[in-house]
Amino acid sequence: MVYDTCERMFYVGDIGTVNPDDTLFHPCIEVLSEDLKHLVRTIPLYKHFPVMKTVQGVAVDYADNTLWLCSFEEGLIRHITKQGEHISSIELSQPTGIAYDATTGHLWVLTYDALMEMTKTGNVLRSFEFHEAGQDQICLKGDTIYVTSGLDYHNPQYLHLVDKRDGYKIATIQMDASFAIEGVVVIDSLCYIANDGLYHKAREPRNVIQEYNLQCVNP
Repeated sequence: MVYDTCERMFYVGDIGTVNPDDTLFHPCIEVLSEDLKHLVRTIPLYKHFPVMKTVQGVAVDYADNTLWLCSFEEGLIRHITKQGEHISSIELSQPTGIAYDATTGHLWVLTYDALMEMTKTGNVLRSFEFHEAGQDQICLKGDTIYVTSGLDYHNPQYLHLVDKRDGYKIATIQMDASFAIEGVVVIDSLCYIANDGLYHKAREPRNVIQEYNLQCVNP
């Protein structure tokens, strides 16, 4: 999940089925209006990448108005157009979250073992060990990287604030009412959390985007 500051729209990854027991995946990126009330269009990734199963993270590349995404099962970071067409890919084991750093033109990628900064060709510049149960999605805001975690779909999950300059964990926030985080966006003091609880039979088995005011949430 990412907010496109130029188009003023949200890009949200979706596995493309409403049945949590379905073994057929039709991964898409849903483009939502700024108020999150309207589906603007769908990018049908399954038509371009038939073996892809899930979209584990989405980032907007403002240098050329394209998208980056994590394809966990394929072990790939994919670079695509906003129509879903292939541009390039980077091999990486277990990529789960991705963000674009407009100040450097680099990517930040989360795996099960590390949070790393890399070039668009896959050259790893820095890597910080990061280990939280169920670490999954990231969002970059200034010098802070927001990292989500949580495996138990019946208890609240977490948002970790990490300093991108040294990998230091600034704070951890329990995200009450979120039980299956699959996307995070921070805009000013507001935090938007995408939950795909329907697919995980979570405590609240529904897919929903929630809004939090971080100024009202205590670390």
